Amino acid sequence: MIITVVSMVGFGTVYGQPGLGKSGSAFIVRPGFADERLSPEWRNAIESRMAPRQLDSVMALSRSLHPEELEWKSLIESKAARWGLMRDSLGIPFGNETLDDTLFVIVGYMGRDDGFTYRYEAVCLDLTALNREYGSATLPENHSRIDRLFAHEFTHLLHKDWARRKNLKLTSFRDSILWECLYEGIGMYRFPLVEMSSRKRSSSGDQQDGA
Repeated sequence: MIITVVSMVGFGTVYGQPGLGKSGSAFIVRPGFADERLSPEWRNAIESRMAPRQLDSVMALSRSLHPEELEWKSLIESKAARWGLMRDSLGIPFGNETLDDTLFVIVGYMGRDDGFTYRYEAVCLDLTALNREYGSATLPENHSRIDRLFAHEFTHLLHKDWARRKNLKLTSFRDSILWECLYEGIGMYRFPLVEMSSRKRSSSGDQQDGA
């Protein structure tokens, strides 16, 4: 396997900034819960990120969103249109991406990780983890932080799409290490060092459902 690391220094383009957006594309925010319980879709999204007993316990719980979680939900919903405009610039290093025009931002709660991806169709954001890691959504710094977090996770979707298009196979430990450097390295370049440290402590996952 050969992995080419692409320099992220652009000429005339600031990656991850709003632009014209992919024609006809949209990010739709949808809840991973209903009637004070987590949805089957959210269970599928977090299944690989929790031990079976822990997952069963979380799925058995019933509670409404806390006020702080509602604030994060509102912030995420207010960003959806902006995130759609970031798609083209984020996709530049990956060539002609083949993700669906309509993608989803699934918001759930009571999970461990602040953000992760689900299959080839969704960025998942956990309201409980966001509030735990970063405090109130109303803090000024969190308005830009959530943009960076979304861009990080969407970059992972682009990596997964690229690997699918290239029929990438990781056949050795060396391949896996190189993939991790590429997969996390490009996604992390937007984050201040202190934020990177926090995210790496709480992240987990693999090629198919990485952080």
